[in-house]
Amino acid sequence: AQLKGVSGGRVSEDGWTTAGRNARVSTDPAQLKGVSGGRVSEDGWTTAGRNARVSTDPAQLKGVSARLSEGARRDSDLQLGPGGKSFGAGGWGRGSSGGTTSNARSQSSANLLSGSRYASLSGAPEAPRGMERRPPASRSGSGGAMRRQDSRSTPPSPMRRSQSMAGTPLTPTKGSFRPGRDEALLLARQLSSGGLQRTSTEKRRDREAVSPTQPAADVLNESEVQKKVGLLVAEFLSAQDFREAKQCVVDLQSPGQHHTVVLEAVNYVLERKAEERALVSRLLLNLAQEKVLTPDHLHDGLQGVLEIAPDYEIDIPHVWQYLASVIGPLVLEGVCGLDRLVTAECLSSIHKGGVLAAEILAELVRLKGERKAYEIWLESRLSWSGLLPDGEDVQEFAKRKNVAFTCIPTLPSLLAVNASNGDIMKFIEEKYSVEERTTSSFARALVRDIIGNYVEGSGNNMMLRRKDLSQREDVFAKYLEDASALQLEAILELESLWMGLDKPRDLLLEFFRAFNEAVDCEEAFFEWEKFADAERGHGVALHSARKFLDWLRQSSAEA
Repeated sequence: AQLKGVSGGRVSEDGWTTAGRNARVSTDPAQLKGVSGGRVSEDGWTTAGRNARVSTDPAQLKGVSARLSEGARRDSDLQLGPGGKSFGAGGWGRGSSGGTTSNARSQSSANLLSGSRYASLSGAPEAPRGMERRPPASRSGSGGAMRRQDSRSTPPSPMRRSQSMAGTPLTPTKGSFRPGRDEALLLARQLSSGGLQRTSTEKRRDREAVSPTQPAADVLNESEVQKKVGLLVAEFLSAQDFREAKQCVVDLQSPGQHHTVVLEAVNYVLERKAEERALVSRLLLNLAQEKVLTPDHLHDGLQGVLEIAPDYEIDIPHVWQYLASVIGPLVLEGVCGLDRLVTAECLSSIHKGGVLAAEILAELVRLKGERKAYEIWLESRLSWSGLLPDGEDVQEFAKRKNVAFTCIPTLPSLLAVNASNGDIMKFIEEKYSVEERTTSSFARALVRDIIGNYVEGSGNNMMLRRKDLSQREDVFAKYLEDASALQLEAILELESLWMGLDKPRDLLLEFFRAFNEAVDCEEAFFEWEKFADAERGHGVALHSARKFLDWLRQSSAEA
């Protein structure tokens, strides 16, 4: 009676009125007597007022509880959450496989018990054996707390897990599986391919089992390395980050193409500034010292540059000097051999080995001095006659290239190659006349070159190789034994040498002891003591030698 605007409907037993297919609902306020205090909007909706009253007929609520019970029984056969076990609200979690019925759950359990490996592919999903999962705890409610407690009380068995991973069928336990089609498919693929995926430890062991002597294949070919090295060198010249440059070379993963790294790096800076050539030389030296580049990599890469250097000479007249500025530091540090480079076939055929050798020696003189350059020249056992074209004047060539020291033997050069005392005495007598051998400059030069050659170390760690020096006692004795004046000059030169080395601790004591053993000159040391005590600037040396002088005075008294 309250819904006068509804026509074509019928009233059910529980008092609800169902509108017919052609029902018309009127929005006339007069027809809505059950709602008081409301108003009708323009779109036809009626809004209840603040004091609206809605009448409720208790008769319409009959049978509600019965309908709810019947619906619950019907719904018990329908599971919209994960199948296999009714988890209630807490049963919802990731990987839900959709709704199932009780018959489907029974079929799933039957498939699992049958032990069929691919049962999940036939319709009913099967969970991975032994992969027990705890159901997610309910967010609220006593049921969730009870499920959490049950989960804690039955933790998954480690033994069951290990046996399942080995492929041994297990009897499923309650709550030990969760059927999911994706997981079943993944497990089926793993089992069909020979087992589950290896662990990270097993993979590491497999990598370690690979023979270290087996060379890895290059990832990049030569053309790809050439492109990347150009970018690498350009970035390095900008950032000057040696560590990053080294990592970039390692990341190429192409050790068979490392000679290409050398070739392209040198080519990149050949026509650029001297500072950039020096940086690339330092980079190559760093890579060699870090064992990224081997001597063969350096030689092969540099030889590739030397093969085209004669063509560069047309447009770059100083190409050999530029190459020497890159190669010189590598030869100085011993990572690249001078003889191996300048005797390369590509240079010997056009008689350019001598030109390159002279430029490298000139660079070594600039870096470390003539003595070191000559030492490296002697160690290489090269000769100008084998490097220059037939008929070319060696003396004139060496003079023009500022390497004349390689043609005239010196005392340091003879000591560097460990020449015999006979060769050294022969050189002295050919170079110095009898009158010159009695001068203070000769005595000072003799002591400075011979004793200085056997000093090694740095700072306060400098030491004198007295055992090696003792081999030269005959040379000292021949030219300084009977000349007290020259002995004093020699002692003063030893003091000067010690001062020039920044006064290393106890080194002056070693100088004096070694010289006294070679030449019996006690009186000369006492004369030096008087001289040092009287003259300014000798106090530090006198203090350092005090123990030696006291020992020398005591020995003389006992004798």
